[in-house]
Amino acid sequence: MNKVDQIQKVTPIVKTVRVKSTPENAFQAFTEKMADWWPIDRHSLDAENCASVVFEPKLGGTVYQTMKDGSTIPWPG
Repeated sequence: MNKVDQIQKVTPIVKTVRVKSTPENAFQAFTEKMADWWPIDRHSLDAENCASVVFEPKLGGTVYQTMKDGSTIPWPG
């Protein structure tokens, strides 16, 4: 069984943070620059082989990991 198969459903954590920014700039930083602030080493499906985390910046977009070998793993939603 791999790490993806071992994921359990949990109640989402909701956090609100106020920043001095336009909604457009905040959304861009949150989505397009996720690899700059997301702690991959502690919060990923396979930290050892993860190259980056991608958040598709669109309604219904997918969050997924790009692995060092170029493959991708979608995060459960």
